[in-house]
Amino acid sequence: MYNDKNLACADCGQEFVFTASEQDFYGQRGFTEPRRCPSCRASRKAARGGAEGAGGGSSYGGYGAGGGYSAGGSSSYGGGGGGGGGGYG
Repeated sequence: MYNDKNLACADCGQEFVFTASEQDFYGQRGFTEPRRCPSCRASRKAARGGAEGAGGGSSYGGYGAGGGYSAGGSSSYGGGGGGGGGGYG
């Protein structure tokens, strides 16, 4: 169904292969083609704090849950929100 594609990295300009299996994975999840090569993606992830990217996804749920506790969410936004996220997760 998919064929390997050569793409150019938006950061370093290096050409990288977007494999057929990666295209299938991205397509199933509704993602667009990657704009950066794997090494530039890893560098950006590390610059963001690495796990923070994954934590950011779960913290949205935490904030959503924290929003339900309006008093707790506003008085201890960071600590309470994180605790709420952990409780639901």
